[in-house]
Amino acid sequence: MAYASSGFIWDNVLRHGLTFRIYGEFVNAEILPKTSNSLDILNDFRNGTKNISIRAKANLEQIVPYTSPTFIGFPIKVPDVYHASEFLKELSENEKTGNFPNFTIMLLPGDHTLGTRPGFQVLLKRAHLV
Repeated sequence: MAYASSGFIWDNVLRHGLTFRIYGEFVNAEILPKTSNSLDILNDFRNGTKNISIRAKANLEQIVPYTSPTFIGFPIKVPDVYHASEFLKELSENEKTGNFPNFTIMLLPGDHTLGTRPGFQVLLKRAHLV
């Protein structure tokens, strides 16, 4: 279903001469070091240490120029505050230049049972303190 024979929604956007930006959809996440867990990522974000690299690699060649390189969808071990921060950085730049995309696709993953897993209750509480 994700690969419709009629093309992707962004194909239609481009056919109409419009611009678009993709945040987290059709990307593979690259998180380094690979051993980083949710709490490591949250603490790195909160402390501004930037010891953990989070990169999005578009998995369709045609969307590479339209994809945010720092906004991933999955895995969900990346906290929402990181996603919001990366989006707000680009939004701020768009405000400065007046160059807003006409169409935006954003993947905001969620695991509705995450809070019941050992160790994640603390992570969720800490994320709300950011």
